[in-house]
Amino acid sequence: MDKKSDIKKLILKDIYECSFIKILDEFCLDEIAKHLNNGKKLICVELLCQDKISINIALKIRQLCSFYDSLFFIKKRCDIAKLVNSDGIYLDNNDIDIIYAKKILDNDIILATNYKNILNSPECIENIFDIVFIEKDDKQPLKLNLDSLKSKIIYIE
Repeated sequence: MDKKSDIKKLILKDIYECSFIKILDEFCLDEIAKHLNNGKKLICVELLCQDKISINIALKIRQLCSFYDSLFFIKKRCDIAKLVNSDGIYLDNNDIDIIYAKKILDNDIILATNYKNILNSPECIENIFDIVFIEKDDKQPLKLNLDSLKSKIIYIE
């Protein structure tokens, strides 16, 4: 079994505690360590620094997540996700085209999005994305037919 299948089973077995964090500089590492120490099992970061600094920070976050046995996702930056071997990539509608992203990334990197990003094309999630995040308090998904996506949904706070 490949890494992607193993990770997906772990994610979908439990409702993971997720943290989405914007990274402005290296001082964020203490904040990430606090999240991990408090039991967060998935850290998703948006790197807002210069590329060289972002890569350095991402490598350190990768080490922290490995130490805490947590997953590490990067938002938007497929190039950095591939370079640091993150567990996953989180893409929004305005990010790189998913077909192009799949060409850049290794097959074992998990592709994630928010359900709002696929409202106009639910078949996209069924065929391309591995995970859909839905905020626990959001009532909109209740109006949608998500039966075909059940195995891909993670509810977040």
